Amino acid sequence: MAGKKASKIRRNQARAAARGETYAYIPPPPPEEGGDDNNGNDNNNHNDNEQGHDDDAIQRRATAAQKLEETLARLESNPDNLNSKEKRTAKRKAEAIALEEALGNDGGGDDDGEKGASSCNSAEELLSWYREYRKQQPQTDGTNAGKKKRK
Repeated sequence: MAGKKASKIRRNQARAAARGETYAYIPPPPPEEGGDDNNGNDNNNHNDNEQGHDDDAIQRRATAAQKLEETLARLESNPDNLNSKEKRTAKRKAEAIALEEALGNDGGGDDDGEKGASSCNSAEELLSWYREYRKQQPQTDGTNAGKKKRK
């Protein structure tokens, strides 16, 4: 965990001075170097979890992109006779929802602007990724040929 930035410390000092108090920043202790936590020493189990996480993220991203593509196609055909402003609003809303779904609940959007591996910066990126993803997937004819049977 990183310490507070200098600007945050200055703001806290100014607030404390306005209250008549003093603010003393105490930095967090440095991380321990030889701990038992898996910081890269034992990658076997960690990689399995990451692979499962990546598969879930890719599936979530593909589902969100597919929903977005279907919604945009429906809006383009305009079955509800929406005017231009309503269509733009509905399109923006669908894009925002798709990006939220693609990010999921894995904390993809951090405060410092970094996003998870499953994120996209725009709906266009999400759709272009989805088109490439579909090309890489084996083609099915809509049957359950590729699915395993449950017992």
